[in-house]
Amino acid sequence: MYSHAYRWTRPLSALALCGLLVAASGLNVEAKKNKDTHEKHASGAGPDSVVLFIGNRMFPDFADVVSTRLHERHLVGDSDFSFEVQSFNPHFSIIDSTKTIVALSDEPKNPAFRIMVYRADEAVDSTWAFYNLDIPHFSRTSALWFRVLCFDYRGQVFKKEPPHEEKKASAGGH
Repeated sequence: MYSHAYRWTRPLSALALCGLLVAASGLNVEAKKNKDTHEKHASGAGPDSVVLFIGNRMFPDFADVVSTRLHERHLVGDSDFSFEVQSFNPHFSIIDSTKTIVALSDEPKNPAFRIMVYRADEAVDSTWAFYNLDIPHFSRTSALWFRVLCFDYRGQVFKKEPPHEEKKASAGGH
């Protein structure tokens, strides 16, 4: 099941993954200027990549960090859960009267990532990961939570420092 110590199932720490994302973005600045890339983002296709910190409310010492693109499935630790980032909303908002989720613009003012959680190959839950919120949004069934550490959108990298627990985990502490 889940380990009760911080465990990185990916070989790089959160800060290193964000650093690689920054470096890759710098190498691709010219590519971002071409017409195809502009049309991709204008159509709402989403970010080039996102680094997620994954935790579990039942096992508070569990930690996993994953760098992914939209529509790529990843296992979560040594569990039978996996996840996929299904969509990106650069300016997430909810219309109160209808409870409808909308994008107020294509500018990254309140970036959010829609995540589907699977057990085996069956979708069991969905949740949101928000860049601007440091409090995780829990999924209902799987007890997993996701936090956005950094993402690359329109050639710009949005990166924030991981909270204390994530720094401790990336340093190998318990």
